[in-house]
Amino acid sequence: MNRITFFAILYCIASFLDSVISIYMVGVLGFVEKNPSMAPILGTPIHLLKEILAFLFLLFLVFFTKQILNMIGQESEKVWVVLFLPALLRWGAVAHNTILLLTGWESPLSLMYEIISSA
Repeated sequence: MNRITFFAILYCIASFLDSVISIYMVGVLGFVEKNPSMAPILGTPIHLLKEILAFLFLLFLVFFTKQILNMIGQESEKVWVVLFLPALLRWGAVAHNTILLLTGWESPLSLMYEIISSA
């Protein structure tokens, strides 16, 4: 398995876990989603469509980047970084939601929305 496939799989797993934990916390436990762009669509078919479109966009970005690097004669083997960074961010979101779910601790990520909404 090459790195692009590996990080695509990691991104999909993290995206799924992030969505499931978020929907469970908001729908079952009564947490409030503080992200104003995410609150209205969390747990709806639009949310699933958004996740699928985000993944397809990343795959398109990887393909497009690889083609451009090949056209200009650069090494295109390092294009896996295009998928590594979003996968890392999604795993950060999974860690954030898991910590919030298990401990109730509000991280600086969620406090940012409180500061913005109170201004």
